[in-house]
Amino acid sequence: MRLAWRCVAQVSIADNLKVPKLLGENLMSKKAAEHHRKASEHHKHAAHHHEEAAKHHDAGHHEKAAHHAHTAGGHVIHARGHAEEAVKAHTEEHGRK
Repeated sequence: MRLAWRCVAQVSIADNLKVPKLLGENLMSKKAAEHHRKASEHHKHAAHHHEEAAKHHDAGHHEKAAHHAHTAGGHVIHARGHAEEAVKAHTEEHGRK
């Protein structure tokens, strides 16, 4: 939801670089933020499966270790997809000139 009013201030970062700072406005779209959250969750699941794979590998249960390692890889792929969607959403929201 965008607010009807907008207050813009210029913040000097370097001599020739001015970055507008929008006050009263959400700078990241909700869509992008949700994709970031989903990517984070998938990374957490991947980490869990990697931990399980390590435990099974240490115990000599290589088939179970392989299963968890493979599942972790799937979560990484899903996380990457959500990260890419977050970039797309951010570009749609803020990339126009």
